[in-house]
Amino acid sequence: GSAAAHATISGNIHFVAEDDAHAVQLVKQVLSYLPANNLLDPPHQPSAAISMDPDPEIDALIPEDSKTPLDVQAVIQRLVDPGSFLEVQRDWARNIVCGWARIEGLVVGIVANQPMVRAGALDIDAADKAARFIRLCNVFNT
Repeated sequence: GSAAAHATISGNIHFVAEDDAHAVQLVKQVLSYLPANNLLDPPHQPSAAISMDPDPEIDALIPEDSKTPLDVQAVIQRLVDPGSFLEVQRDWARNIVCGWARIEGLVVGIVANQPMVRAGALDIDAADKAARFIRLCNVFNT
């Protein structure tokens, strides 16, 4: 099957590159989150300190009506270092979001339900996606 089929249906592809240059960029980005081996900690990158002041923009992301879904992607973007979130298996089991990011330069693995897709309900594919990513994070100390 095509890359699109494996990225969206089977979940066997973690990233889809637009071209060779984009593929190299993705590999470099993934490697920037992982240590050289499982005995080391992930690489720390200096970053600006996160403000502890109240953030009205994040408050605005949370709907007043509890039945209105929020976009967890937008919440993640407000919580992590700017531009640091790299979503893994973005096109498969979209009701859960998994990826690496940095918070004050430290690598973290993020797993979050996405209420914008299937109300964020966990199904078999979402559970498989989350479990696979959590195992990967565990192996590489992220």
